[in-house]
Amino acid sequence: MKTKLEVDDANFNLNQARVNLAQARRDYLVANLNLRYATGTLGEEWTASYDTVKTFSPATSPVGVAREVLEGQPALAR
Repeated sequence: MKTKLEVDDANFNLNQARVNLAQARRDYLVANLNLRYATGTLGEEWTASYDTVKTFSPATSPVGVAREVLEGQPALAR
């Protein structure tokens, strides 16, 4: 049985991971805009690759977490 501190710590880590994901997406978009500006393709239509992916759905079991870690990506709702 987990203590309240361990549960709170896990929730904090989950929220921090969500913040990191949002920052990484922003950094990706800014870097892509800079690249497109530098190559002269800024006015052309473009869609971020993750725009077509549904919302993040964290694993709800230890097996799911292990699968995400081994596959190198989180499970995404389809």
